[in-house]
Parts: sequence; C-alpha cells; structure tokens
Amino acid sequence: MDLVTEVTTHLEIDQEDAVGALGALLTAVRFGVDAQTFEMLKDAIPQARSFLDNAAARSARTSEIVALTTPESLARRLRGAGHTDESIRKLGNIVREAVRKTVPPEAAERVVDAINRALP
Repeated sequence: MDLVTEVTTHLEIDQEDAVGALGALLTAVRFGVDAQTFEMLKDAIPQARSFLDNAAARSARTSEIVALTTPESLARRLRGAGHTDESIRKLGNIVREAVRKTVPPEAAERVVDAINRALP
C-alpha cells in the first residue's frame, strides 16, 4: 500500500488532505535533518517531492513554510485543516513506519527523530 493510500485509509480523509498533511510533515522534517539525510528520505519515498511541492503551493508565503518547523505551528496547521490530535498521532506513526521500512538505516533514525520533534 502506498503512503497516500495508507494515510487516507487510516485517517479516513480524502487524497488531497492526505497529500497536504504529508507535505506539511515532510516540510517540517526537511528543516530537522541535514541535506544528505533528507535526500535519502526523498529517494526512499517516491512521492516525497510531490508532497513537498503541494505543501509549498498551499503556503504562498515562505514564512508560512518556515512556520511549519515548530511542533506547535505544525500541529496548529494540521488542526486547522481538520485533523484531530489522534489523527496527527496516527499520521506520525504511519510516516515513521514507512521511513523505517524504506529509508536506509543510517538516515532512518535521524528522520524519525525529526518527526518526533515536529509533532506534539
């Protein structure tokens, strides 16, 4: 099952909302890891670039993208899009599991740590 399908299924949301949530989370991760680790993540998750592009398109101003880097702002953004605290936790769990399965081990734990820091 691909990541978008897994998120839509477990969070009971539509594809557009799943892509938006994944983009917001990956944007936060982008600021939480070094460039090489993030490249490994993008290489391991086939749709990562489109998630990031979607997040950038939804955030017209750079300040809105940078604001996704704190746990409070990411959670606020996801709640504003209709996600509950439970669905935010589920999103984090789904992405952590996908990372552990697909990202090379030397980068996976750094990405998981960034996810843990990004989510409340």
